[in-house]
Amino acid sequence: MSPVIPPDERPLLVCRVDCPPPLQEELDGWTTWHFDDFGRHYAVLGASSYKIIRDFDPEGGLPAAFNASQATRFIPYVATSIPDMHAWIGSEVVTGGLDEPTLERESKYPTLEQEPFNGTMMTISKVVGAIGRDQVGSGGCVVERFEVGPEHTEEFDEWLEGPHLASYAELDGWVRIRTCRADRTADYAFPWNRYLGKGNRMIWCELQGDVDPKEFVRSPEYNAILQSSLRWDSVLPYITREACEEFIVRDLSHIPSAV
Repeated sequence: MSPVIPPDERPLLVCRVDCPPPLQEELDGWTTWHFDDFGRHYAVLGASSYKIIRDFDPEGGLPAAFNASQATRFIPYVATSIPDMHAWIGSEVVTGGLDEPTLERESKYPTLEQEPFNGTMMTISKVVGAIGRDQVGSGGCVVERFEVGPEHTEEFDEWLEGPHLASYAELDGWVRIRTCRADRTADYAFPWNRYLGKGNRMIWCELQGDVDPKEFVRSPEYNAILQSSLRWDSVLPYITREACEEFIVRDLSHIPSAV
C-alpha cells in the first residue's frame, strides 16, 4: 500500500478540453456522471471542472496572455498517490469509460495544442496555504502551465518554486497556491499515454469565493508577476495561462470502491 500523503500534497491528474460551443452543454451535463463513475476507483478522491475565461473587452477584459488559451475547461482530479493513479488509469474504471460513445464525443473536439487530448499526471512540489483537505470547495483559480526542457529545468524550478511562488503569496485573495511537476514514469502505451501531455510544470492559485479571477489578474500587483513570467515565453516552447471560474466540484471519497 502506498504511504498516506497529506491532502494538500496529493498528486493531480490535470485535464483540459477544447469543446465547441454547440457541444459544451452536453459535455458539462455528462461531466458530473463521469466524475462519479471515475470515483468508483479507490485512488480518486475528488474532481473539479473550471470554466476557462476569455474576455477581449479593452476595458474590463483579460490580459492578452490569458486570452491565448484554446481550452474551455480545466479539470483537475485528486488521487491518493502516483502509483495508485497509474493503477486507476490502467483499470477497468478508466478503460471501460473510454468506450466508443466517449471516444466518438472526443473526436468531435478540435485537437488541443496538437494533442487529441491534453492530460498530465502531476506531483505537488510546493504548497503555500495548506488547508488540510483536497478541495477548496468554492472560488475560481489562476493557472500557469509550462513545458520545460532539461536545459532549463534547474533555473526554472528555482524561479517557479522560489520567487514566483513567493510573489503569488504576497497577493490578496487566494486560499492555496501549489507548484507541480509532471510525472512521466508511466508506461507510454494506451491509456497512460493520454496523460503524458504537454505542461510538465504548473503553478495553481486557488482563489477565495468572492474574488473575481479577471480582477485578480488585471491588478497592478499581478501585472508585476506576469511581467516576470512572460520572460519565459521567449525561451520555452509551450506555455498556457488561464483564469478560471469554478463550475463543478465533486468529493468522490465517499463513493464505494469497485476496484
